[in-house]
Amino acid sequence: MPGFGMRKVWHRFLKREDGEAVFTLPVVLLTSMIFLVIAVNVLQFGMVAYNLYSITGESLQQVKMQNGSDAKIRQDFYEMVRLYKMNPDLVTYEATPKLLQRDDMVSVSASMTYHVWALDLIKVDLDVPIKITLYGRAFKNIREGG
Repeated sequence: MPGFGMRKVWHRFLKREDGEAVFTLPVVLLTSMIFLVIAVNVLQFGMVAYNLYSITGESLQQVKMQNGSDAKIRQDFYEMVRLYKMNPDLVTYEATPKLLQRDDMVSVSASMTYHVWALDLIKVDLDVPIKITLYGRAFKNIREGG
């Protein structure tokens, strides 16, 4: 069927003289750009959440090996946050304190808020909380008296 190819339809659309292309084309481009920016922002949110999950998992392994958290483990946590190119001032860290016995439950929590910058284009201010909590069991037996 002649005249039904996409190239010809597009050519006819642009050559029409009723003025519809003048308004439709910019609106479609603007709308698609906004959705593209929001999609990139959602992808970035997922990456930040996964990175925070990875850092929390590494910290949990240290907490399990040391039977609790201390200042050194907290410092290592924030150093990993810096290595992942995240702002340590925006991340909070909570963990079970030290000196637990073997098989006692330990937990590590990390949280932050993620600002959805793509919605600033349409004057919407949205901060999404990210909270990761992981649990495990202490590894070492601590002997009494020595």
